[in-house]
Amino acid sequence: MRREAGDSGRLGVAKAGLLAALLLGCSHTNLSKVESGLARYNVEVLERSDDGVTVSLMGWFIQTGEFRLYARRTDIGELRNSACISGLFLDDAVREEAADYQARRVRIVGNVGLSVAQFNAEPIGTSPIQNLCGGEFVIFGRSIAVMD
Repeated sequence: MRREAGDSGRLGVAKAGLLAALLLGCSHTNLSKVESGLARYNVEVLERSDDGVTVSLMGWFIQTGEFRLYARRTDIGELRNSACISGLFLDDAVREEAADYQARRVRIVGNVGLSVAQFNAEPIGTSPIQNLCGGEFVIFGRSIAVMD
């Protein structure tokens, strides 16, 4: 997919505001709660700052607009809080690359955000994440690598 200069991709300018709002909300979240909530994904906290928490997660990957990361391969397709975590790659190039990794074991590096359900939709705008997994956290992925 070719981009013109200044093109910010399909999600447009609104994605930056959404990400900032979610990450700022996460900075007030107890880090141990984040780690325990994501422990089944072999979470590794890479950085903690005022802007949020950057983590590395491993799991089984499915992408249908947003992505879903499953701790166990046998849970692929389940949409319940204990089965997966929802997320989104904000960069179009990474999202397009990730489309080739369906049902494969991957490592995702990204920022933890609180579920969009915990925010008033008016200041944030329309969320690109449906949070199909229904979890308390979502992941804004920066990179993805196949593990198998």
